[in-house]
Amino acid sequence: MSKSVRRLPRRTKRLRRTKRMSKSKRINRRKPRVSKLGKPVKRTKSSTRKPRVSKLGTPVKRSKSATRKPRVSKLGTPVKRTSKRGPSPYNKFVKKMSPVLRKANPGMKQPNIMKLIAKEWKASK
Repeated sequence: MSKSVRRLPRRTKRLRRTKRMSKSKRINRRKPRVSKLGKPVKRTKSSTRKPRVSKLGTPVKRSKSATRKPRVSKLGTPVKRTSKRGPSPYNKFVKKMSPVLRKANPGMKQPNIMKLIAKEWKASK
């Protein structure tokens, strides 16, 4: 019996060829980095990079998400961020009807209560 040879797609073969290439050749194929003065910059590993340091010399950790500064009024008190628009008529209806339907149906879960509210809203329109 002959063994069946599993054929790989061309793309996979190409990837394998590039992996076989020596590391120095792969690095040399990249575009060289150039500094602002036009001189070539030596590539370094990310683990060897210097940590960011503040003016005082202490290391600076940057958070992943940008933090917002609180808004301050002219008097120096913080201003609460509010939406420009008020609640829609549907939101007002939900707020009004939710406790009423909860009392009427004490064992019912939230999604089912929302379905009842939606039916009531449709009927009132």
